[in-house]
Amino acid sequence: MIAATQTGLQAQNPLADALTAQYEQWPQEKIYVQTASDEYLPGDVVWLKVYIVDAQKLQNIDGSRYAYVDLVDAKGDIRSSTKIIVRKGLYAGYLRIPDSTGSGIYYVRAYTRYSTDTPWNTYCRPLQIGQSKALEREAEEETLAPESVLKAVKHDDGLVALSVPDSRYYLVGSCRLQPVFAGGIMGGTEVAFKDLPAGKVNFYALDRDYNIVGKQLVRTDDADSLVQCRIGIRTNKSSYKTGDIATLNLDVSSIDADEIADLSITVSKNRHPFEESIGSVLLGSDPEEGLDMEKVFKGQLLDRPAPQEASQVLEGSVRSRGRRKPVKNALVRLIAPKIGQFATTTTDSTGRFVFDGADAPDGTYFVLSALNEKGNDNVVINVDESQQQAPVTKFPSYKEVIDTINVEYGGIDAGETIELKGLVIIADAPDYEVKGMSAMADFTLGEKEIEEAGYTCLHELLRRVPSVYIKEEKVYIRAITSIYGDNPAAIAIDGVIMPEEYDLDNIEMPMVARVDVFKTGQTVIWGTAGGSGVVSITTKTGSYIPGNKEEHPNVQKVSPVGYQPKATFKPDYRTLYWNPSIQSDVLEFPIAESASKGRWRIVLEGVTSKGRFVHEESEITIQ
Repeated sequence: MIAATQTGLQAQNPLADALTAQYEQWPQEKIYVQTASDEYLPGDVVWLKVYIVDAQKLQNIDGSRYAYVDLVDAKGDIRSSTKIIVRKGLYAGYLRIPDSTGSGIYYVRAYTRYSTDTPWNTYCRPLQIGQSKALEREAEEETLAPESVLKAVKHDDGLVALSVPDSRYYLVGSCRLQPVFAGGIMGGTEVAFKDLPAGKVNFYALDRDYNIVGKQLVRTDDADSLVQCRIGIRTNKSSYKTGDIATLNLDVSSIDADEIADLSITVSKNRHPFEESIGSVLLGSDPEEGLDMEKVFKGQLLDRPAPQEASQVLEGSVRSRGRRKPVKNALVRLIAPKIGQFATTTTDSTGRFVFDGADAPDGTYFVLSALNEKGNDNVVINVDESQQQAPVTKFPSYKEVIDTINVEYGGIDAGETIELKGLVIIADAPDYEVKGMSAMADFTLGEKEIEEAGYTCLHELLRRVPSVYIKEEKVYIRAITSIYGDNPAAIAIDGVIMPEEYDLDNIEMPMVARVDVFKTGQTVIWGTAGGSGVVSITTKTGSYIPGNKEEHPNVQKVSPVGYQPKATFKPDYRTLYWNPSIQSDVLEFPIAESASKGRWRIVLEGVTSKGRFVHEESEITIQ
């Protein structure tokens, strides 16, 4: 017997109420990135827009002040990073590809400090740099799990039938923590659903104590099209020549009168684009994936680990110089001369202080000083490292299918095509000679790069080194999964391992000739001391003798990772037009002289205030 039912709920259903309460207790973010192109060369600029939406309603949100974007290689190492501040509800900016970047598949990874607690919602977009490779995500597990107590069958007409072999259970269906069904299910009886919400729908079978005894994940067929908002793209000409003005007319008649569309568009020369849309990505992630749903059904709601990042925070502690006891009611001053910021606060009973709203462009220096309650400077101030650097996040897995692809460098050598074949080896080529131990390092910064960057201390330098994280004045080497190591990395100066309590501030930057980072397992060079990684510092004299510098412990100068300044897009050989914030249904742009002949791809993407997705493609031809 089949008891067909519509997706619906009775009022005051405790299981449905638990789902609703969990969503309100811990709302999640989903993230998608549109890039101006999918193919680049070393030294290029990746123009991009980060879409951050509510995981359930699929509507734009801007509760996080910053979006963090990394360029990650296939090994999981960060090659380049940036921090984008939200402006008028938009997270739009750029990411620079280092000149020394090797050929291969890389990933643009976007996240917020808040979303690092839900890594299953993190998004990575593949980019082809230099030599190309076709790439696809790992195939997901089979949707229907036959070994489960809960059975599911998908019929040709779209009907999904759930059943249990015997006894009586509770059946709960949910999509993005939104209740779909909650009620009883008897053995030998099927409960069928015809019109499920778009995306992934989880069905749970619960016993009388609300223990999960079976689960099925059902994906809605063609889910992207169910929530798509169609916008037509019409060009004023069928083909163009360099110097022409191209006009794109957008047909926005499908947008409701009370609906707002946040759209971005690109016109680029992508020969082998990665076929993925904003809808398929945002509907494809499951906010329930990392939650203990059994606790949720039992009313044990899961708290959000941390609030959304509302601003840049600088916090730390003040202690007495001698016995290092917390100093309460200490006066702490903050000065940022470059941007004219000034603020004061006092420490609490534990000697802690916090400055909110320390938002500033990258490269801004803050000087913090402290005096005790009597106005004496016999104190030590310490600023926490955790808020000065980008947060830690995980990196989803991919599988690569190596393919030989012709990469056309249109606009550099017009009409010339270079064929690159074979396995890609990802490596960086530094602009200085690497000898000895440095040849085995995972990351190296030479004297020229250090001087050009203008680092003022080693902490500042290490915060910007891929795979390095600083916590409580200790240096840790991050693994591919980006989780803190169990033990801090060893510090070596001119080949000699320093004591664990060694203070990096003892080394003045003018003394530093090179910094090498060795990941875990480099025991061949460093012995057992290298088990958790080594940060090797080579001085210009090569004969450093540890000692204390003359310092003012009540003053600390810091340069946290700031947001990137505004920049204006300029057409190049790969991208003719990029507009991350469309304000009109008529768009015009010139056909740049650098544009190569052939077909150029138009991609329009976005999300509406009603949670509908936009993904449209067209093309123009340049003769």
